[in-house]
Amino acid sequence: YAFPAPSAATGYTPHGFGPLGGVVADAAGALYGATYSGGLYCNSGSCNGVGVLYKLAPLPPGRHGQWQQTVLHIFKYGTIDGWSPEATPVWQSPGVLAGTTRYGGNAAGCTATMRCGMAYLQIVP
Repeated sequence: YAFPAPSAATGYTPHGFGPLGGVVADAAGALYGATYSGGLYCNSGSCNGVGVLYKLAPLPPGRHGQWQQTVLHIFKYGTIDGWSPEATPVWQSPGVLAGTTRYGGNAAGCTATMRCGMAYLQIVP
């Protein structure tokens, strides 16, 4: 799967780009991972693409090597759920992915300049 390049007009892509870490598989052969950048989140006229959690599902037989991407979560700059994930997500329990972000969080002492990072859980439909 090739992550689409950011739009020349906006500089962003809703699909995410810059995957870091690896992927984890489910029993059906789908792959789950995170990108450090991308994802389209706009607030007050400003767009910040700071990563997505994604699923890559294999397409039906006959389309060997092709995948369908689904964005499960868009990380948003300046939020307590964190942003810019860097590590491979892991299965915390069936249907729940866990991972970490480089920035964000609301612990004591964390600010926009002192970015502490965050652990996240994501329910996978």
